[in-house]
Amino acid sequence: MTAIKLSRLLEGVDVLEAPPTDPEVTGLCYDSRRLKVGDCFVAIPGTHTDGHRYVETALRDGAVAAVVQRRVGTAWPQVVVPDTRRTLALMSSTLYGHPSRDMLVIGVTGTDGKTTTTTMIHQMLLTAGRRAGSMSTVDIRFGDAVDPNDSRQTTLEALEVQ
Repeated sequence: MTAIKLSRLLEGVDVLEAPPTDPEVTGLCYDSRRLKVGDCFVAIPGTHTDGHRYVETALRDGAVAAVVQRRVGTAWPQVVVPDTRRTLALMSSTLYGHPSRDMLVIGVTGTDGKTTTTTMIHQMLLTAGRRAGSMSTVDIRFGDAVDPNDSRQTTLEALEVQ
């Protein structure tokens, strides 16, 4: 992936505090176990753990900066924002060239039947000659390619959606 300046990734983001440096970012990561050198780590608070617990580890392991809702330590380059999950969505869209701007996006919500519904919509669009992709707890499809959704999450993070 081509490197992009952190300031470019943050365009349109409500930044409360920015580091004095503007590093080149080669990717985004919100799971410190999957971090690659050059990534910007985004600390997302969750139900089971809080990404802020892993900021120092991520930065030691090669992250060029961290996006946080509250500072962690003082010696690390950190971008403070009010909502890291929203910021991850905006940064992911910028990193991948805003792909959703050029496609029809359909969301399916509810308690039961989402996978069946998205599979049917996907097949109808393909039959109509449209490029189509879908995501469910079972799999991720793009065109005729089908990959398992190993996370089994109902709602993937913006980084995977992009």
